[in-house]
Amino acid sequence: MAMSGRPQDASQESAVVELRGLTKSFGDQRALDEVELTLRHGQVTALIGENGSGKSTLIKCLTGVYQPDGGSQLQWGEGIGPENVVVVHQDLGMIPGLTIAENFGVGVGFLRTALGRVKWRKHNARVQDFLYNAGLDVDARTLIEDLTLAEQTIIAIERALFRAKGEVSLVILDEPTAALPINERTQVLETVRGLRKSGLAILYVSHHLDEIVDIGDRVVVLRAGQVIHDEPVADKSAIDLLTLMSGEQHAMSPESTTAAGTEDFLSVRGLRTAQLGGIDFDARKGEILGIVGALDSGTGDVCQAIAGGLRYRGEVRLAEKRLVPGSIRDRLRNKIFLVPSDRRGKGIIGDLDIVENIEIAEQRRHFPLALISRRGERDRVADAMEIFDIRPRDPRRKVGMLSGGNQQKVVLARCLAQRPSLMVLENPTQGVDPAARMQIRAAIRDAASNGVTVVLTDVDESEIAAVATRMLRLDSGVIIDAVG
Repeated sequence: MAMSGRPQDASQESAVVELRGLTKSFGDQRALDEVELTLRHGQVTALIGENGSGKSTLIKCLTGVYQPDGGSQLQWGEGIGPENVVVVHQDLGMIPGLTIAENFGVGVGFLRTALGRVKWRKHNARVQDFLYNAGLDVDARTLIEDLTLAEQTIIAIERALFRAKGEVSLVILDEPTAALPINERTQVLETVRGLRKSGLAILYVSHHLDEIVDIGDRVVVLRAGQVIHDEPVADKSAIDLLTLMSGEQHAMSPESTTAAGTEDFLSVRGLRTAQLGGIDFDARKGEILGIVGALDSGTGDVCQAIAGGLRYRGEVRLAEKRLVPGSIRDRLRNKIFLVPSDRRGKGIIGDLDIVENIEIAEQRRHFPLALISRRGERDRVADAMEIFDIRPRDPRRKVGMLSGGNQQKVVLARCLAQRPSLMVLENPTQGVDPAARMQIRAAIRDAASNGVTVVLTDVDESEIAAVATRMLRLDSGVIIDAVG
């Protein structure tokens, strides 16, 4: 999908919005505390911070989802308001089986005749013209599922601009490359550069600090709801940014991996699903086996098949015992637990608090007698919150109110609380800030050192390399390489 760029806008550098003393509280918890920030035309402002630092709350205040506390000021430029802001989230909200043009129309409507029939020819032509003017060489009739992940992200950005009918001043990109392999991120960054050149203000949120160094004009660091740094990116390194985020010195030295045992514990033979073509592999007791591949490579089917969430042909054995295909109950009996990539939909119970989410397995173990030591429960959850640095340190906080990274920590804490023999982790550090990523890796290594076998998948080979004992590369349902 080639790009030629957009026409440049003359309104460079003037302020789109100025935040003055922006504060937002939930009960007695301040999510944002006297935030001062200016977003300007033709500038990429990178917003970074650890999970729970207030980034999502800030975005929702900018878009009008949340009303700031009294005394806060959002001073918009002339003729600009929240209606001139578009947001593209990590979850793109695209419908794979529809075309680009159809996705553009969903939610905002289509051109129709007097009888209510869609004017498909005119609608497709309108979208095609929009794509052409954006510098994209792609047919509007292309199915979304036929695009690469990077192309889908670019189309999602253009769809947001199309729906706003040209009345856009600020584009907020919330983790746009979180699910992309490294080799596809460059395309998205080029699109961001094109948006900047056209005069739009960009608020760019990412946990990939190398991208911030590459694309950002200014970097704003949030810590505990406060702006603790707002300066030009200049010659800052990823290490500098990580130190600003956490307040601690860090070094990106290679991380050691756990030494696995010699006995095979997990054995997979001829594993076939809709996406897998009959693959074989083994994992030893205490080994961290990484499987890298794009989202459509079959890594998801590997995880679901091992964890009992998907029926398959072939055989999966644990300690020489053949597991029942598609049986989650059989996996629970064998202490096999999954941390899914869709943590919001399948990992957490948002309406329950941190204690209830972590301890739900303990409650099930004692059901129906419910003989649970409340002191033991409090101690276990306090330990988990300390180990994983779950924020805020309020065990009764509803998990649905936590940031994505803290939700991931809760899911991992629950998995480890069940004393697993095998953990299956789908993209465990996706959308997680760098400091939290290190905490999660440390927890994975600690589990492996205690004899837990770990199978983890990721789209990013560097994430696998940072923690795995051994790595497999999966492409189109076939293992194409093994390292280690």
